[in-house]
Amino acid sequence: MIDYNVSMTDQDLLRSQLKTQGYLLYSSIPVLNFTGFYRLLSVKNFSPHVGYGLAFDLLQTLVLIFLQGVNNSTVSQSKGFTNTPLQSTAMLVNLAVVLDLIFEMIMYGFELCQLHNLTRERIDVIVKYSEEQRRIVYGAKYAKLAILTLSVFLVALITTLIMVEPLSCPDPQLTIYRHICTTCLVPKCESCTASNDPNYCD
Repeated sequence: MIDYNVSMTDQDLLRSQLKTQGYLLYSSIPVLNFTGFYRLLSVKNFSPHVGYGLAFDLLQTLVLIFLQGVNNSTVSQSKGFTNTPLQSTAMLVNLAVVLDLIFEMIMYGFELCQLHNLTRERIDVIVKYSEEQRRIVYGAKYAKLAILTLSVFLVALITTLIMVEPLSCPDPQLTIYRHICTTCLVPKCESCTASNDPNYCD
């Protein structure tokens, strides 16, 4: 809590510092949720944010599996469509991620139950900070972590895009976004490969 026995100048300075630390803390948490490093948050002091992160990860993974399944089932080739090893591996990895997230959510619930029991029994082993203390203790720390993890994520993404070769699609399909095979979307059009746009016929 703010000590109101100090001078007004010191109070204003303290409020300014708390405000800055709050900006750092609550702008870094969405970045950590995006990169998946929200798992490093202190569960004792940020349990809702960890729970939201796990739920969001599970939801977006299920949506991704659905979209991949729809995409794989609607793509047609001259001799019938079969999953490539890369597509099959991607689906298996997504299923493994779902199982991992379910296990993490079980562990998260178990940890919350343990914390609740310790609090109810008044066992003084839980360091739970006030809002002002959270900003002071975690603001700069989590901001640095967010910058580091986002940088690692962007480097990995750019490196992957550079290293993976574009997909070669059989005629009359064309490649869009380097890794997607599609047929011409114009009715009665046999080829769109010259324009490299499925909405324009050659």
